[in-house]
Amino acid sequence: MSQNIANRIRNASDIDDISQEVFIKVFRALPRFRGDSLFSTWLYRITENTIKTYYAKQARRDMESPIDDMQYDLHPSKAASPDEQLSLAQWHQAVDKALSELPEVLSSCLLLKERQGLSYDKIAQMLNIPVGTVRSRIFRARENINKQVTR
Repeated sequence: MSQNIANRIRNASDIDDISQEVFIKVFRALPRFRGDSLFSTWLYRITENTIKTYYAKQARRDMESPIDDMQYDLHPSKAASPDEQLSLAQWHQAVDKALSELPEVLSSCLLLKERQGLSYDKIAQMLNIPVGTVRSRIFRARENINKQVTR
């Protein structure tokens, strides 16, 4: 769960806050867990909803504040030139923006595959959908991100 959050959120203190919020939500909702799905699927859904709420709050804050809180890599590659580092940071920012704009059904499959390293079968089992659906969602997510980043 923490790895899923860390892959989506860059600010370390926000990662801790979101993780704590997820644990509180899980603790409070545990008596209502019916067991219709795997516990990991249930936990994943709570985590995803909490991250979604975080992004919504962040978007509202960004609209209120004219100052852009850009996230910078604190440990840039020593081999890359400053221009390359800037270009890479801009690319990462574009990918993150495109990822945050994807519909949740697409981003969840892509993140489970690329950042969590799960197999198509495991993703299908966690989300309770056919493997073919997982494959098509990942393909569409990659395609959408590629279109936005190469604009």
